[in-house]
Amino acid sequence: MIAVTFGHIRGNNCDHPITSLSMYGDFREHLKSFQPSDWMVFTYLLFQMTPKTPAVVVPVPEIATNCGLSESTVRSAIKRLSTVKIGDQRVLIVKHRQGDDGSPMQNLHILLPSQEDVEWFEPTSNSTPPPNFEGGGGVNFGGHYSKPVNSLSLLELKEPPIIPPKVKKTVSAPKDDDPALPLFLAWRRTVYPELNDDYTLAEWKKAHIVLRQMVHKKITADEVARATQVLIRKWKNRDMVTMHALWSHWSTANTQGMSAMVSQTALNAIRAAKGID
Repeated sequence: MIAVTFGHIRGNNCDHPITSLSMYGDFREHLKSFQPSDWMVFTYLLFQMTPKTPAVVVPVPEIATNCGLSESTVRSAIKRLSTVKIGDQRVLIVKHRQGDDGSPMQNLHILLPSQEDVEWFEPTSNSTPPPNFEGGGGVNFGGHYSKPVNSLSLLELKEPPIIPPKVKKTVSAPKDDDPALPLFLAWRRTVYPELNDDYTLAEWKKAHIVLRQMVHKKITADEVARATQVLIRKWKNRDMVTMHALWSHWSTANTQGMSAMVSQTALNAIRAAKGID
């Protein structure tokens, strides 16, 4: 009713391995046993398998990232899959493992296990290990017999590499040649002309993201000062003109600023024509 097979696609300048999932018979009756997240997790684990590795080690965070699911959803899906049966066929077995020192290791996932696999990974009092996982015979899973495998052993399954956690970047004070510094000082001098340039790191942290965007857009210090003056006059409250507010209203500030400049230029031209100083 459900089985996995392996093969190759051959063509011009290509030879690619393929993994196929076959569903036949009355499989439709079992669809209600699966939730959408179950299929996503099942499919991702399926594509980690090869004829030589029917038992795979895949960390939950990796599955979650590649399936676009939360880690809790992945764990719930794995738990459900380990209880589903398609007829007499188990869908998934999860083997919880420990190191020699008792520390937890990554779980082992066996998709579409054979009856021998079930007895091996979920032993009863009279179970004996099958030769498949100890160096003899072939690997039988999902009712299909694969190529003989002599190297698959639980002791040889390697742990995935440990990925160090991402280090959160900290914001430090700008250097003198930082292109964002003149923009910051232009804004600060315009809003608080009574202060000197001894700003605090906290002030810089609040503004640095906006400043980087301004640098990317090639905004100049003169444009920052002019736009800041426009918003101060418009809002009549300089404390409202933060860097974030300035950038959010940048188009408005520059449109009004340019209009004021044009009007002043036209007024100066008229005064000059009339001989008025």
